[in-house]
Amino acid sequence: MEILLPVDESEASLQAVRYVVTRAARASLQPLLLNVQRMPAQAWPQRGIDPSVLERALYEQGEAQLRAAEAALAEAGIQAERLVRIGPPADTILEVAQARRVGAIVMGTRGKGMLGGFALGSVALRVATGANCPVMLLKPEARIPTETPLRVVAPIDGSEASQAALRHLAALAPQLGPMHVHVVHYLPPLTFIEAVLPPHDDILQNWTGEAVAIAMDAATQVLDEAGIAHETHSFTADPGEGIANFAHDLNADLIAMAMHGGGNLRRLAFGSVTWKTVQLGRVPVLLMR
Repeated sequence: MEILLPVDESEASLQAVRYVVTRAARASLQPLLLNVQRMPAQAWPQRGIDPSVLERALYEQGEAQLRAAEAALAEAGIQAERLVRIGPPADTILEVAQARRVGAIVMGTRGKGMLGGFALGSVALRVATGANCPVMLLKPEARIPTETPLRVVAPIDGSEASQAALRHLAALAPQLGPMHVHVVHYLPPLTFIEAVLPPHDDILQNWTGEAVAIAMDAATQVLDEAGIAHETHSFTADPGEGIANFAHDLNADLIAMAMHGGGNLRRLAFGSVTWKTVQLGRVPVLLMR
């Protein structure tokens, strides 16, 4: 499986490369290293500057920024293809991913240069929301797993999106290696309005446990069919904080979750739980549609 590795000179992107090294030893991964150079806003077009000279300089700079990543892969006996492109970082990454039909994108957050800082509107966010393949995000301090089976935290919310994410996770088992999946369901505490107003059917279903049981049964069926070891957990707490804290307490190796939620638990939606988990989590986060 070909995987796209957007890299610059940041520690975050090198951490993504290190993660691929640990996985490539167990699976047939073909890394594609990509560096994107942004055209200086004030340098083009400007009198006295030869466009070909500027373009050549940007390509040379991109090649230089790929060397550390290429060396880390080569040391592990992994040969990677290299690409340098000039253009808007997020759009260029997505274009290359689509053109090459890569199986996944693995990239750092809180980088510098093309990766920028990790915040809403950053390159990492735009790539994760626009990609048609799974996207793994790693912070510079993310722990790289060295043992198997992987301890994977898989949040669900009863939506088709979260079930699809579990199916994607199962399909990636050959690349990720043996895993033990902890399926977690977080029910947010009732809001003040929900507490004082007459209960609606969807709230009653959630709080009587009916929706939780249905979501758990569907999740365990996916993992049973894939032959993946698993156990289930259900909590009442803020989902974003709860998922990150559970993964930390478990000493998990990976959080694997849908890009957005919905279904019965409407507050588990893109823009809240997913990105709060990424921001608070201390392990790699695999985001899937």
